[in-house]
Amino acid sequence: MDNISLEIQNISDLTSLILVFVTVLFGISYPQVQDDISEEIPPRSKAQKRHRTHLLRSLFRNGVPVFVVSGFTLFLFLPLAVRIVQNYQFTIWDFDFSASAFMFVVFLVMLLFGWCSYLCIRLVIRIRKCDRAIAAPAKSSG
Repeated sequence: MDNISLEIQNISDLTSLILVFVTVLFGISYPQVQDDISEEIPPRSKAQKRHRTHLLRSLFRNGVPVFVVSGFTLFLFLPLAVRIVQNYQFTIWDFDFSASAFMFVVFLVMLLFGWCSYLCIRLVIRIRKCDRAIAAPAKSSG
């Protein structure tokens, strides 16, 4: 257990730097993704194609980078989190603060990764709706 405590102490400085980077990136990207998801699909075909291109650009500029960075962060933290769960006895009053705080951070990164996944899926759904709207007039005129 001392080895894990030492590893937690060594990783704590890097953890704060990584978390600041991930949360700032998410904070920059989130408003744009939300706006793009809530936009209505335009009625005309050319505007629909431009809207689809805009949604794809938003997915690859705003959605995917945050998804990848938060997923990679979770990937970095998960092995140590598993070892902590396997080796520590969590109690309510007598607990190791650094291990508990690290587990809390891992849980928050999991939530962030889940939310980023959800936003990317919603963007992909909007792109598919746009594809269907573009294809619908072509089928009816043919």
